[in-house]
Amino acid sequence: MDSSRIRNLATGVRDALRAEVSARLDAVLAEGSRERLEETARVRALEADIKGYGREEVVERAAHTWFNRLSALRFRTPTATRPRPWSRPARA
Repeated sequence: MDSSRIRNLATGVRDALRAEVSARLDAVLAEGSRERLEETARVRALEADIKGYGREEVVERAAHTWFNRLSALRFRTPTATRPRPWSRPARA
């Protein structure tokens, strides 16, 4: 099996997630943003993380977390390990 295609896909997806997380971070930290007005404690915690770890590390951690979550969802679906919202009828 040629794993280079999967590796390239994963790298591309992580790069795209990093860009999306960075853009969302900019929106959250903008003056007058909804999050800054309604979620002040969370924004302060985010700013403390950025001050402590650096912006790129915070973006990388968030992108890595989302990549893992989305990958897990993708691989759980075909193997039927995802909970189903319906029940199967009992066999007689």
